[in-house]
Amino acid sequence: MLHQASILVPVYNEEHALRANMPRLLAFLEEALDDFEVLVVENGSRDNTLQVARSLSESSSRISVHSLPEASLGQAIKAGLQAASFEKVVCFPIDLSVGLDFILEAVKLLDSFHIVVGSKRMAAGLDSRPLPRRMASRAYHGSVALLFHSQLSDTSCVKAFRRTKILDLLKAIPSNNSVFETELLLAAEELGLNIVEVPVQVSDSRRGRIPLALKAWSKARDLFSLRVDSLSLYFGGLCLVSGLALMVWLVLQKLVSGRGGFSHPYSFLLALLLVLFGAQSVFFGFNSRLLLQLRGGHWVD
Repeated sequence: MLHQASILVPVYNEEHALRANMPRLLAFLEEALDDFEVLVVENGSRDNTLQVARSLSESSSRISVHSLPEASLGQAIKAGLQAASFEKVVCFPIDLSVGLDFILEAVKLLDSFHIVVGSKRMAAGLDSRPLPRRMASRAYHGSVALLFHSQLSDTSCVKAFRRTKILDLLKAIPSNNSVFETELLLAAEELGLNIVEVPVQVSDSRRGRIPLALKAWSKARDLFSLRVDSLSLYFGGLCLVSGLALMVWLVLQKLVSGRGGFSHPYSFLLALLLVLFGAQSVFFGFNSRLLLQLRGGHWVD
């Protein structure tokens, strides 16, 4: 069977890595695949990434360059998947922080699976990045598992897709979402697409182009926004039940004591506030769930 694939390479401020690593990537692909194309999707770079990419495309007919005005990994992935000529599409970083062998392995696995996900968390010692990045990654993927009960161990590493199986999902997911890759995989998992994870070694000692604290905040914000309905319903329901229980206890205490007022008036005020806050949170949760369902209507149906 012929091994053919589109290699999608999103780039943002990667002029040095692009110039240094593209020849190595092309050499590997020439040996590993029968036919291929490299889609370089530059998005909002402030350095000479676009100029370097265009120069490389002039020296190789295998390379095509697509440019987006704003930095957006989600939009870059969408643009690359829509422009791909082959059914199998492998998303791969130009820093080559993951071994190139993943490409051939993923192309072969896509004969049997819809999505192949590279995971740096399937075994100990796979993630060789600096400690702060490893800790942030562990916290992020722990949150994904807790909030969404996902079976995937890693949603932000390399991945490969059967193009026709994923195009419709792209329409429902906002491009400016900092957890775009995660949301895409969660949607695919919910739809029952056939997904397989494979272990990959990740090594990247470079300083992140976006400050880690800012990146962690934006990911946490966008990730929890996907579960704002469940969180609101859970905590709102908890407050509502606690407030009602406290009210009942205070009323019973008042009836037993025979006093004209509540012995703990501030406790009754607290119970009332809990009930009001809980009711509002539950109402907000139901409305949020409706909005999220409408937002994801392209693939929920």
